[in-house]
Amino acid sequence: MSKTIATSIRLKPETHAMLKKRAADLGMTLTEYIHRAIKAFAPRARHLVWLAAAILFCLSMAPWLLAQETPRHHRLWIASVGALVAGNALDIASSRGGVELNPALRSANGQFNTGKAFAIKGGATAALVLVEWLLIRKHRNIDKQIAVINFGVAAIPAGMAIRNWRMK
Repeated sequence: MSKTIATSIRLKPETHAMLKKRAADLGMTLTEYIHRAIKAFAPRARHLVWLAAAILFCLSMAPWLLAQETPRHHRLWIASVGALVAGNALDIASSRGGVELNPALRSANGQFNTGKAFAIKGGATAALVLVEWLLIRKHRNIDKQIAVINFGVAAIPAGMAIRNWRMK
């Protein structure tokens, strides 16, 4: 597959010559050099994909946030749920491929287990949102307070994601 990628890239002649010289200096063919560059970029690209997914999830909540019949304080709570989900998604994305200190989220070899993380973090977030929704149904005036708590709780995994990405 790497040969296909390397040969299908259209380069200017001067760029081709420069890359070929760099590859030769490293004792590689141009195909190997391009393949290695793509492999080096791939982990960074995954982080961008996860970040884009988190942003798209938050944007998908826009119809509920913009609905005119929904009270403003309730829209704030919906936005805070989006922030909570996005913070956890960023934390999961930033932990992929690294050593995990939390025994509940790591595999037998000590590496971060994405499947377990989705199950545990997703389940915990869903349970929290369900309890909040039941509270809001019973006590209509506490949306704003719960939203503030959610934004504070969302900052914790988002901060951990920033820390994880800085350590990589």
